Amino acid sequence: MLTPSAKHLHARSLVYHALAEALYEPEPEAELHRSLLVATTQAAQTLSSPACQKAALALASMPKAATADLRQRYVRVTRNSARRPLALYESLFREGRLMGQATIAAGECYRKAGIATDNGELPDHASVELTFLGYLTEAQADTSGDSLLVSRLRTEERAFLRAHPGGWLPDVGRQLAAADDPFYTAVGSFLSEFLDEELTGSRTRQSKRSGLPVLAEAAECNLCGLCVGTCPLKALGVVENENETALALDVSRCVGCMRCLRGCPQGVLSESAVGQTPSNRADSVQILRRSARAHCPVCGAPTVSQAELDAVFAALQPDPVMERQMSLCVSCKSLWNPY
Repeated sequence: MLTPSAKHLHARSLVYHALAEALYEPEPEAELHRSLLVATTQAAQTLSSPACQKAALALASMPKAATADLRQRYVRVTRNSARRPLALYESLFREGRLMGQATIAAGECYRKAGIATDNGELPDHASVELTFLGYLTEAQADTSGDSLLVSRLRTEERAFLRAHPGGWLPDVGRQLAAADDPFYTAVGSFLSEFLDEELTGSRTRQSKRSGLPVLAEAAECNLCGLCVGTCPLKALGVVENENETALALDVSRCVGCMRCLRGCPQGVLSESAVGQTPSNRADSVQILRRSARAHCPVCGAPTVSQAELDAVFAALQPDPVMERQMSLCVSCKSLWNPY
């Protein structure tokens, strides 16, 4: 007999696998509606999940016509939209290109876990990332007698969720929810709401949380600025002058949604209890990270932050010639010739 904890893990795994299937181009005979309905119904009962309950009710009341010809509708919704096509690859969504750093990072997570992707998709496709989460949760249920292994798998699951699916798929879900298609609208809403539940660690959706984003290890932040784009209220911003770059938080604007935590590729942002919010706007800005500006070695013009440049050097380990080129300002790069 499964323990309550194992039942929860099985239910979560079932949901992840069903969502993965729904975000992959379906085969003509695929029964996506049925598999998603089964997963959401079971999870609604086992997890007391509002997101699963809402999705199960929507899917159960959906007319049969709304679930027919899903392959054609998948193509229309994801590729032939009147708006820009839906980006179902993490690197495309977050970096604007395929096979970027997110592809490499996701693939490395699978490699460390001893998992090989065999569905012909890139490692950072939404369906592959969700399938991996399903594997990690199911593995915890299957090894529930080994507390150390369960703890390690749980840590891997949370780290992967925050670094990869949690940082972009909720936004993809919200975009998909706006599609003119009843089935994929339901899929999109469920994707974003279920992942929000998973990320907060609570099955109770809250409109406002009590924390503020902080940097526990400020030196680990490379000032890439990706967190800034995730903040719906523009509470985070990168400010700079000729000598310094800083990541600033306007406390008076922050409502504690913690989307910035999910958008941080380094995972160095965390949540802290709120102190008294300053009443004066000028006093409400907190500097989370400072770094000196790098300067062009040719003309002396300021370029990026030294923290970001150091992070790039550490990741790419360029030779001296390439390192010098990467240190140049835009104007000098256009004139640069190493020979």
